[in-house]
Amino acid sequence: VYGEPFDRLVARYIEQPNGMGRGWGQGTGNSRARNFAAGYNGNLLAMPALDNRYILSAGGLRYSSADMARFVQAQLR
Repeated sequence: VYGEPFDRLVARYIEQPNGMGRGWGQGTGNSRARNFAAGYNGNLLAMPALDNRYILSAGGLRYSSADMARFVQAQLR
């Protein structure tokens, strides 16, 4: 609809106006996966982090608690 990539829209309409860090553009793959808690399947085998670009718009954005507080404050305003 906007003719721009999702990460630019998030930055323009959510992150920048609220003084938030980048929840999207911090890299993908092992560079971010090392910061995640380990997940396990039903057999207690460690599973890889869901950190592909296609999953980020479906809940894969990562923000600090301070950034989330800024977002909540903006929503309450």
